[in-house]
Amino acid sequence: MRDDAARYWAEAGELLHKIIGKISERVLSSLGLPGDSLAIFSEPCTQLRQEPTQSMLRLFRYNVDGQQSKIVAEAHKDLGLLSLVISDTPGLEVDDPHGRRWLPLEKTYRSPVLLAGRQLECLTNNRYHSGGHLVRSYPSQLQDKSGEAQKSKSAHRYSIVFVLRAHSPVPVNTDSLTTRVTGTFSRPLNGITAGELLRRIQADHFNINAGIGERDEQRRKMAERKKLNSIHSAERKDDQQTK
Repeated sequence: MRDDAARYWAEAGELLHKIIGKISERVLSSLGLPGDSLAIFSEPCTQLRQEPTQSMLRLFRYNVDGQQSKIVAEAHKDLGLLSLVISDTPGLEVDDPHGRRWLPLEKTYRSPVLLAGRQLECLTNNRYHSGGHLVRSYPSQLQDKSGEAQKSKSAHRYSIVFVLRAHSPVPVNTDSLTTRVTGTFSRPLNGITAGELLRRIQADHFNINAGIGERDEQRRKMAERKKLNSIHSAERKDDQQTK
């Protein structure tokens, strides 16, 4: 099974690495910066190697109710650069922040879905927004592209997800990523590695793959940190005004 996983990893990793390169070309190289400005974060992760990596290849199985539509994986955003999702049954829906609705992409197009993650959002100063998404199980009667009803063949939805994350040791310096397109970074990053950036992002998100009780505890701790940060920010502002 490792050989099969390694082959899929190589194909998916190379594809997403090329896409990262295209993003670099469009966002950066047109402004006179090297085309590999973002690709340096992904190139070391295109192969399944012996050494640890933050990139992941994961298999998911969701129970399909068959009677009613219901959410089987709550809304969240991936934390890396890009995620490639391939499923045997429609269910993935993505957030449309402008229309305030969920778009059933797999149900509409029946093709792989590419999602931007939080690391890419941070490294492009929010020019590429991380894609909010959830997984929904549909009733057993679905419609294909022609509009004809078809029965679900399985009580489960299977998906394979390749999550490309920035290589941990690579240093991050948003000064070198700043262009007229990105504008001045709202949260400049200097003197840290991609691994440290990921840990910062993880601290602000619950783990979607954890159990319900663990997710609730993570949410509680996140709310406490947010409250403390707000208090400290207000105190610093008061100190500056009194000086």
